[in-house]
Amino acid sequence: MEVRSVRRVGSVKVKVTLRNSEEPDRKEELEVVADMAMYMVPRHILENIGIRSLERRVFTLASGERIEREFGGAIFEVEEECEIQFRERGL
Repeated sequence: MEVRSVRRVGSVKVKVTLRNSEEPDRKEELEVVADMAMYMVPRHILENIGIRSLERRVFTLASGERIEREFGGAIFEVEEECEIQFRERGL
């Protein structure tokens, strides 16, 4: 797995193969942002391989704005299950 830094403080981009936990033959190779031990993956990629949202969480940003994001589960090619956040456009 290759890791390289990007402009955002506290985050890196990682090249991975993402697999659907329930249907491992459904997969996508991509580069994801790893931020605070969590992977953010574009929604259309998750939906394309059949990964579904398991829960919604509310976060408060430094500006005081509250945002809500969806989370689901996936298996990375390294055979490690991880928590993933459904990334919205523009993030």
